[in-house]
Amino acid sequence: MESPYQNWRRSLHQIPEIAGEEWQTAAFINQILTTFQPEVHLEKLGGSGILVTFNGREAGPHLLFRAELDALPIQEISNIPHRSTIPGKGHMCGHDGHTAMLLGAAKYLAETRNFAGTIVVIFQPAEEGAPPEEGGGAAMMIEEGVLAGEYAPEAIFGLHVWPYKSGDILYRPKGAMAAVDTFFIEVTGKQTHGSSPWLGVDPILAASQIVTAIQTIPSRQLDTNVYMGKKEKSQSTLVSCILFRRHSFPDPPKITINTISPCETSL
Repeated sequence: MESPYQNWRRSLHQIPEIAGEEWQTAAFINQILTTFQPEVHLEKLGGSGILVTFNGREAGPHLLFRAELDALPIQEISNIPHRSTIPGKGHMCGHDGHTAMLLGAAKYLAETRNFAGTIVVIFQPAEEGAPPEEGGGAAMMIEEGVLAGEYAPEAIFGLHVWPYKSGDILYRPKGAMAAVDTFFIEVTGKQTHGSSPWLGVDPILAASQIVTAIQTIPSRQLDTNVYMGKKEKSQSTLVSCILFRRHSFPDPPKITINTISPCETSL
């Protein structure tokens, strides 16, 4: 028998919306949250973001739980009945599952009030990164006060699905997930006729060499030893060239690069 949580996840999986466009997703969540009768229910924070609060049976700490709303601009290739109904978009990072789990937690909190203090629950848009000109995501929600005043938490909890044993939860103090940075490289060459390449500068060849060289940063320039001697933290880092594009000649090729590293580390 399907649970309401499974139905929520599958419904969300069918309506993936990318960063800054999560209005149908937010409407679905708000409709469910309304039935839980939270003490506070705020909408359209940092775009389509949502905040609700639940008070426990007695005074206690302020804790915050979060999940994210957005999907990715990736076509889902699947035959499952609840596959994406929006071409070119899919919940490929599990945010539909995160949201369904947090809705389930909110349902339990609302029905039992079996805790002390106040629980703040937020659903954040644009976790995958909105276009710079649009803003959104965590930064705009913070600007609108979700971590200040009566909502200021003593601790914040989030999670991410992982290919591990079903039913297990992995936890560690301090940071558990990585920090992601994206940057762009545009390579400009010098035009010449194809019969005389020595008279020009080939930007495609140069860009290709950049892609190859970047891959050596983790393997040749960072110390990946963990807990060796006096070392207490790893410098494990992933560098991915996720897009290599040239629209048309003579436009210079453009490389989009993601770096993933421990939150306290930078390249």
